[in-house]
Amino acid sequence: MAETETKSGEERSGAITSLAELPSDGLLDANTLAHMLGRCKRTIQRAIRRGELPQPIRFMGRQVWMVKTILEHLDKLQDKATRQANRNKARSSQDGD
Repeated sequence: MAETETKSGEERSGAITSLAELPSDGLLDANTLAHMLGRCKRTIQRAIRRGELPQPIRFMGRQVWMVKTILEHLDKLQDKATRQANRNKARSSQDGD
């Protein structure tokens, strides 16, 4: 197994923190993003198709993301998940009445 695939969840969450510490207008390519998230490049490509990561932009012949674009996308996903959890909680409390 590759070293990046053996990282614990705690180490991967540290990668998200280190992503947030980068300049917001910094650019990341798929290899760099994969390394930071402890994943392989193919997993990054799959995450794009699933909507878990935003589409990259083409810049100087490479596909890249601005750091702020990735962080904003993750914030939106978190907000969506929180709203869904709140809806589920409200439904389950109504069912219990």
